Amino acid sequence: MFLWQDDAGALCRFQLCYDLGHDEHALTWIRDTSETTHHSVDDGEEPGEYGASPILCAARHAPPPELAERFRAVGDSIPQSERELILRVLTEAAACAGGQRRG
Repeated sequence: MFLWQDDAGALCRFQLCYDLGHDEHALTWIRDTSETTHHSVDDGEEPGEYGASPILCAARHAPPPELAERFRAVGDSIPQSERELILRVLTEAAACAGGQRRG
């Protein structure tokens, strides 16, 4: 989980990375545009080659419906108001499962 705050300390962006080491993905929310994107992560590893930097690529599927519950189980260290916003965004993203996601 990466959190960005504006000068006043308000959450202005977050990125939740999940399934690290196995089909990694990243869900990103940006306050200024109200945009939520979902990407897969290409780890840059090729057998027999030097590793390259990981990059975000178009996701092949929507975020899993249980993503909000997975976050709820581990997100206690994040302040409640920010945690509620993140849960709302994750729930809305999961509701789009089956439809096309931007990103």
